[in-house]
Amino acid sequence: SGFATIRWNPDRLPSGKMIIDSKTDMRAVSEHEFSLGDTLQIQFTTGPKTLFAVDFHADTPHWQMVSSPLFLDNPDMSIHEAYIDALFDGADKWIYTFGTEIGTYVEPDKWPSGKGLWFYINPVGISGSWTIPLVQAGWPIDTLKVHIYRGWNQIGAPITEISESEIGSDPPEALIPGTFFGFGEAGDYYFADALTPGEGYWILSTASGEIRAPDDSRLARKSLTQRDMLEIFGEYPPPPPGVTAIAEKPDRSAIGVSPNPFNAACRIVP
Repeated sequence: SGFATIRWNPDRLPSGKMIIDSKTDMRAVSEHEFSLGDTLQIQFTTGPKTLFAVDFHADTPHWQMVSSPLFLDNPDMSIHEAYIDALFDGADKWIYTFGTEIGTYVEPDKWPSGKGLWFYINPVGISGSWTIPLVQAGWPIDTLKVHIYRGWNQIGAPITEISESEIGSDPPEALIPGTFFGFGEAGDYYFADALTPGEGYWILSTASGEIRAPDDSRLARKSLTQRDMLEIFGEYPPPPPGVTAIAEKPDRSAIGVSPNPFNAACRIVP
């Protein structure tokens, strides 16, 4: 019994999709933990790639929570930043993802497969409504399999939209119903009833494990443990980076935030 970790250099892998243990994208991370005695399998695919456009759009710059439904051919974040720079010379941009295991936001070096990301893009000198189609190449994520931790987790979506009822977890009943949140164009959290390709989401988990979508299992009713989790971690996800939530407990109809330094607003809408 026990655990071990296998490590590799993603930059030295051949071109193609490489997935270890049916869930870990070897191009996006450099290690994988497994139980001693497990048989590890690597899925290697060099077939045709799929293109997908992650759209960034707004009337005024604000935080957006996005994801990619692809195992990216090149997940290096510098590639995606260079693409944005090519479209908007001198654009201010910030990119973060939430590290649940450490309880804080981090700037990722690589685009994390199956997880949500915060993007803030301010195209200097451009006003009015704008859209940036960030075109990516890779292989479709047909089934989302993402490691989750106890607490709030940022997740993405598979290549096909699925409903909340099709989302499951291992261990079963780790996910708390009613805690799926998306982030709207107006800077609002909203209760999500589906995972849409290209969008990012929050979900609250009672334990470390794995989220699966689609999955045959179903979410259970809120148990005493789940209600305790809401008391510990709050009924709503963390605000975007640099935004501080108000001290007053929200009534599940609205939550106001004070921007720092981006003069944005975030509120819960029913």
